[in-house]
Amino acid sequence: DPKASRVFVERYRARFGPDESVSDPMESAYIGVHLWAQAVARAGTFDPEPVRGAVVGQALRAPGGEVVMRENHHLSKFVRIGQVEASGEFTIVHTGTRAVFPEPWSQYVDSTRGYACDWRDADRGGFYEVPTTQV
Repeated sequence: DPKASRVFVERYRARFGPDESVSDPMESAYIGVHLWAQAVARAGTFDPEPVRGAVVGQALRAPGGEVVMRENHHLSKFVRIGQVEASGEFTIVHTGTRAVFPEPWSQYVDSTRGYACDWRDADRGGFYEVPTTQV
């Protein structure tokens, strides 16, 4: 959402100075705090386990577009490809039309093929082998 992005940058520059740049890590921190707050409100507690479960599925209209927290605790986000200008700023040359849902473990790398991540289940967590059937 270009308007949400402009508002985010304007508010940041109003607070920290008109020449300050905004970065992807700044947006990521903003998203993290807001999703955590939503999850705490949904869980009704600050206890980590209920909050960990409550954050799954949370959505936020972030400066770069809507994000959704997946069960693997990675966010769906819109892909943007930019060209770096001499000033250090980026010119966006492509924007995806829909969010990309992340897969934390590549099925093309031997050490992670067949593994997944699901933080809703404490026994699985961040790296578990997906059950498969040989045919």
